[in-house]
Amino acid sequence: MSSARVVYYNWIFDVGTGPALKHRYRIPRAPEVSNQLIRSVRRAVSTLTPREREFVYRYYYNGEANRKIAIEMGLTVGRIDRLHRRILKRLKIVLADFVRKEYGLDVAIGDDCPICQSPHCDEINRLIQAKPPEVTWRGVLKTLCNEYGLKITSPQVLIGHEKYHMNKEGEHGRR
Repeated sequence: MSSARVVYYNWIFDVGTGPALKHRYRIPRAPEVSNQLIRSVRRAVSTLTPREREFVYRYYYNGEANRKIAIEMGLTVGRIDRLHRRILKRLKIVLADFVRKEYGLDVAIGDDCPICQSPHCDEINRLIQAKPPEVTWRGVLKTLCNEYGLKITSPQVLIGHEKYHMNKEGEHGRR
């Protein structure tokens, strides 16, 4: 069943119409894929973890269903869905510059991050960067609440911000 899905999608892009919609309207043909686009996507996929890459190849290239992938990877379907969302978020971040340069589109990333929305973002980034790895996030969370008015209760928000929204120098910038 999953391979039929891939064949159907390829058929739509190759031929330009869906079988059920044959006489209703034409679907525009896919533009020629540039070598630059292929290289950029391959580079973006190479930044993923081995587990994430395995999912991408199995889902997008082999057309396998989430359920089958979950069973064979020893994960629940819910976990596979979360993995998929995380992969798409990471690829969106990695490909944002390419999309901006090549297609002139600005990609909104991290709009829901309370740290990114704070007017003290750079100061908070320096605070996060200064935390030693062996120390818990409790002190940083208290400082954010007391000095910056941010009511962040979970260290996961800080870890996610550090991982996805800060560059290696601790400055605000998407990786």
